[in-house]
Amino acid sequence: MTQIEDKQQASKIKHKLSDIVVITLFAMLANVEYWEEIEEFGKLYLKTLKRYLELPHDTIQRVMATIEPEVTEVLLTKWMELKISGEYKKIRKILNIDGKFLNGMKNKNNSPLDIVSAYSKEDGICYSQVAVEGKGNEIEVILRLLDKISVKECIVTIDAIGTQKEIIKKIGKKKGYFCLQVKGNQKTLKEDIEDYFADKGFRKKLKEEGMYSRKTEKQRGRLETREYYYTEETEWLIKRNKEWKEVKGIGASILTTEENGKKQEQKRYYITNIEGEWKNL
Repeated sequence: MTQIEDKQQASKIKHKLSDIVVITLFAMLANVEYWEEIEEFGKLYLKTLKRYLELPHDTIQRVMATIEPEVTEVLLTKWMELKISGEYKKIRKILNIDGKFLNGMKNKNNSPLDIVSAYSKEDGICYSQVAVEGKGNEIEVILRLLDKISVKECIVTIDAIGTQKEIIKKIGKKKGYFCLQVKGNQKTLKEDIEDYFADKGFRKKLKEEGMYSRKTEKQRGRLETREYYYTEETEWLIKRNKEWKEVKGIGASILTTEENGKKQEQKRYYITNIEGEWKNL
């Protein structure tokens, strides 16, 4: 912790700065949001932490407020780079970028703070967060968030709002991968992909080539069948939509539900830059 300036008054120091920072970082990586919960987190793992640290109490919030936010961002980024080092050779890490309201934190208008986070469900870790200031800034915020984290060899998933040319270019530039849903905000792209998978002969061809999977489950009296189609034949798509040249594969998922003799079908479409690993998407 020699790179972090200790601004505590020497005469009032009861706990080591390094202990406070480490406990806080561990709690942040576990997606803990509030100072009281960080203290509870420390108490919960008291037995393990005491082997290496001393456990501070209400000192945490006061001391962490003296440390520049950029410092914790750097530490989280380095931790992430260490976590993913070499893992991509077998299984790629999935990073979910998503927004949510934090009721315990308010903006200047005293409204719940809208936060966009980069989160790994596999690790249970939130790697970074950026506040959204005003409506319509989500894309800019996602780009800023991508600048702050390492996505190298990771698969980045975002809600359909993140299906933007600037975003997939940013992910590719940082040597990452994307798997994004295509909805109405990219109407032309969605219609092209939708028409492509609407061809029954083409879907039959994909089945024969092994680019198809199916799963059926029964839940609470309802039968659910999920079908997945995928192809890396995207030359036609790029010719029609040159701005999407980073796309290497497109997919369709079809969810069919049957209950009380009634059937419902829901279709979703995706784009990705991953090649040769469609069953891992």
